[in-house]
Amino acid sequence: MKLLLCFIISMAISLTIHEIGHAFFSIVTRAKITGINIGVGPRIWRNDYFSIKLFPVAGNVECELNVSNKTGIIKMFLIAIGGCVFNGIMFIIGIEYMEGLYSLIFAFINVVMCISSLIPISLLS
Repeated sequence: MKLLLCFIISMAISLTIHEIGHAFFSIVTRAKITGINIGVGPRIWRNDYFSIKLFPVAGNVECELNVSNKTGIIKMFLIAIGGCVFNGIMFIIGIEYMEGLYSLIFAFINVVMCISSLIPISLLS
């Protein structure tokens, strides 16, 4: 039971960090963030820009960005890779600075999220 709870909490934390990575690079590239959603299913909490839903298995950052030129495409790439970068950092923290089985679960979830976010969506459909 403890492992399941640890997995669910680690998944929620990792997903939140992943979406914060996208939001961070949206801010750095000066894209306008219109919303951050964590989880799927029934909504638990919401304010103007942030929404938390019941099941922490997916999320997204909604932003407005002009991609009509080469600079816009580079900015879009940076925003897209931001979640992977933040999960990679969390993987290193989980392996290097945390101890025990729970840290391995946390690190594993972050490395899986990092690798899976590099797969283009068009390949999954």
